[in-house]
Amino acid sequence: MTDLAHNAQLIEATALRDINMTVDQMTRVAAGIGPDVQQRAVRDIEIVLRTFQRVDPMLLELDVVDAEGRPLLATSRRERRPAPGRVAVAFALEGKRFVSDPTPVPGFDKSLFVIAVPVPDAQGRPIGALAALYDQLDWFEDIAKAMTFGKTGYAVLADGDGRALAHPDVKRLGEDLSAYAAVREARQGRSGWIVERNRAGVRRLFVYQPVKNPATVSPRPWLLVAEMDEKEALTCPRAVRLDVPLAGSTLGAWPARGAVAARSKAAICSEGRTRARYPPVSRSSPPRDAGCASRPGGRGR
Repeated sequence: MTDLAHNAQLIEATALRDINMTVDQMTRVAAGIGPDVQQRAVRDIEIVLRTFQRVDPMLLELDVVDAEGRPLLATSRRERRPAPGRVAVAFALEGKRFVSDPTPVPGFDKSLFVIAVPVPDAQGRPIGALAALYDQLDWFEDIAKAMTFGKTGYAVLADGDGRALAHPDVKRLGEDLSAYAAVREARQGRSGWIVERNRAGVRRLFVYQPVKNPATVSPRPWLLVAEMDEKEALTCPRAVRLDVPLAGSTLGAWPARGAVAARSKAAICSEGRTRARYPPVSRSSPPRDAGCASRPGGRGR
């Protein structure tokens, strides 16, 4: 329980940091192309945007629109079409930054973030918008593959509707998990643990925790749900370790997308029992001294 809560905090903090860093970088790029947008110097704008994409390959597409919302340039090789996210562009043309929830985008086989920032003139007034399709979920998928517990345990990141955003099994991305009691509890903003049967009919220990969503408009928390075979969960392995890759290092002003491992371990108590090194994060956590024999079923806040 403590491991999951700790790593939920790491995911939340790192995801928000990564999004904010990307928005800041886009803001600087937008300020730099302001004079070119005014002069409609498309070739000069394209050179800047393609350089930006090479530095950060998670930017799958960059679009520039003018003050009327008309497309000026798109780095995508697909057919020209309106810039992604009309709401995002509208925010940017009003001088505001915008980050969407992960959104299905035609031409891509996954959901992407839509990010938009204003393109300012010399006086700081918006004269256009810079919009991006951003693939942070690719990073979440790497996290999901590393978030394993023992032999049967793993964790899933889901959106506010309970659909899998990141899963160790890529075939299950987008799967609707909302029928699970653990997911329903997490959607209510609760943290806790419960034993229930999965879709295969196997009794599993589920631990759940909401995670802050970086979206601009009406953000609903994401959900971090870990599950493990009930029998394994009660055998108290001598050590349980959770490795989570974090995109945290930087190279100059640009984020290096390498992974940094953050590890959390359980301390071993007497008589073969396990005790978390840190106090329980909520009253739904198993009692500190209950050990392996404690009966699962704690509810969230």
